[in-house]
Amino acid sequence: TTPPADVLEKAANPTNNQQPRTTNLFLALLLAFGGGLILNLMPCVLPVLALKLGSVLQLENRERRPVRLQFLAASAGILVSFWALALMSTLLRATQGVVGWGIQFQSVWFIGFMVVVTALFCANLLGLFELRLPSNLNTRLATSGGQGLGGHFLQGCFATLLATPCSAPFL
Repeated sequence: TTPPADVLEKAANPTNNQQPRTTNLFLALLLAFGGGLILNLMPCVLPVLALKLGSVLQLENRERRPVRLQFLAASAGILVSFWALALMSTLLRATQGVVGWGIQFQSVWFIGFMVVVTALFCANLLGLFELRLPSNLNTRLATSGGQGLGGHFLQGCFATLLATPCSAPFL
């Protein structure tokens, strides 16, 4: 049984009677701006922004070369961390392991927990409460010399750890 000739012709030469959709540039820019605001308030981006803002505020009246080296060290920490994640994912796949990215964000309980953590983090940044560390730990952290290039490298690694779940929808 062969289909009629008119059905074959329509299948071979489909016609599209719909007009192409035009997008309002202002609306597209407004939606992109709103998406950027939402992304920056996500629990995996907001702490990274606070870390970078804190490090930038400490750089007032400093020479350009050390500042650039610090930012390069943080960038190297980000790149090395992602390379380590890629290597780990590749090894898991090669050994028939299960590789998932951002699966935890499908759990209602995890999302609720992250909302509470983000709200507490924001309240701390706004000065609504303060967590006080023991005196000896506070002194050790203040004098450990984390402002060197190694400290900035570790900040990049930590930023990757915090921000990686937000990359799951893009991957």
